[in-house]
Amino acid sequence: MDSNGHAPNVPHRGDRWGLSREELLTRLSEVIVFASQQIPRLGDYEEYLPDFGEGSRVRFTDKILIESALLVLVGQRVARNEPELAAAVERLGTVLGQQVRSPRNKFLIMRYPEMCASVGIGHAILTHAGSVDTDFDAVFRSALHSGHAAGVERLPYRWMEFSWLNQLVDPAYVPDWQQQVQGATIASPTHPIFMSGDDAYAITHALMFLGDFGLRAVEEIDRGFLSKQLQAIIAWQLADENLDVAGEGLLGHAILDLEPTLAVTLGIESLLDTWDDLGFLPCPSFRADEFAGLAGTARRAYAFEHTYHTTFVAGLLCGVLLLEPLPAESYGWANSGRKPLHPGLALPTARELRDAAERAYVFCRRAGDVGDLVPIRGASMPASPTERLQHFFDGLGRPRRQLLSNTVKRHPMDGASQALLSDAILLLAAHEYRLDVLAQELAVASQDASNVSETALAAASYLLHQQNADGAVGGWASGATSQGNTTLIVSYLAAEAFDLLADRTDGPELSTLEGANEGWDIAARGV
Repeated sequence: MDSNGHAPNVPHRGDRWGLSREELLTRLSEVIVFASQQIPRLGDYEEYLPDFGEGSRVRFTDKILIESALLVLVGQRVARNEPELAAAVERLGTVLGQQVRSPRNKFLIMRYPEMCASVGIGHAILTHAGSVDTDFDAVFRSALHSGHAAGVERLPYRWMEFSWLNQLVDPAYVPDWQQQVQGATIASPTHPIFMSGDDAYAITHALMFLGDFGLRAVEEIDRGFLSKQLQAIIAWQLADENLDVAGEGLLGHAILDLEPTLAVTLGIESLLDTWDDLGFLPCPSFRADEFAGLAGTARRAYAFEHTYHTTFVAGLLCGVLLLEPLPAESYGWANSGRKPLHPGLALPTARELRDAAERAYVFCRRAGDVGDLVPIRGASMPASPTERLQHFFDGLGRPRRQLLSNTVKRHPMDGASQALLSDAILLLAAHEYRLDVLAQELAVASQDASNVSETALAAASYLLHQQNADGAVGGWASGATSQGNTTLIVSYLAAEAFDLLADRTDGPELSTLEGANEGWDIAARGV
């Protein structure tokens, strides 16, 4: 033990993130203590918490209990020689025991065996941690091994969760992970600019189970591809000031045990700064005005509901970063001749961009005086990417803490920082369906002296997908007379962006990027 009562300086993944073992232990312990204090109050909170609706057998409190149990799993793995953390983990396990092994949960597993993979997860984790309940365990294992638990429809990442649970219960069980990633979002040749929040959720959760929260090397999918996907998700969510999903993206990167990139560095700084500044980590659903209007138990329940998940994600992240780096021999595929799936993105060619630009110009000439549109090109676009992001926020009419902009200011405003901010604007503009902002930012990115980013190329593909048969750009173009002016402006801006980007690709076309386009063939073949 050192002078602070911690284990000697054991290598940990947080070293590469610039985070000391002591800081990570302190933050993880804080989250576990928070969970231990709040779980006994769930009965008081329940009437104020969301209702999953009539017919749902899983309650919101069940979700909270499962996520609390994950803190026990990750905390126990790094608590060796850390007596304070070990004691906190044990207390949380004790608090959870009666609730996850309740008569209600026992009945649900007996009546609906597939529920062993939801309300039974907490029991499995506590058993793995050494807290045994033989009566409940007999019911749980009977359901898990009956075959009925596997007889229901599940999303691909939920099948990964089911396999992970089986391996947690029986370490000799070896899932066919390579087969399970087929058809899953995590192996899809789709850039996050096309994704919904649910798709990002599917990717981050698939990684939790594939990588066993950091203990298993993920080899089934190219890690470089996964890193780029996670970086785009992190940039998108930081721009949207959603630390919940951004934190899950950071957790995924920690599970992969890769060197931190600029997006990862900005992400962890933003998360920890918010934690330190506010004293808690708000979920995106937290509203200060709603909170201020509440009192008593309703106020406490609201605070918990709208902070607990981001806080738990941060705790899991700290726990994974406390793990030792994965040894090289963990990646057995490197010497076996097997190759991970590389679902390369399908990106547009210069010819496709020029054709799209011409169709858009034709639409503009038919719909109005193109000469009147020339002055709008870049007229309202500040030169600085931080100012452009703020300009975008102002246009959305939403209050922002300027989380990403304030964090990036600590770093040199070099090409990498500017490209990341530009990517963030492109991602957020696409998800807000602000095609005018998207087209203008794409034009700026196309004129950047550095290489065009993969997100910018995906943004061009996204914008191409918004083009109608008559050349107009925008999903509201057909029959939307009230949006005619917007359609005309967006189509003109898109044409300009297509032309500028095509000029950058008159040499090798965009589709020659590593892995590009091959992913669609792989997905179509189901290989």
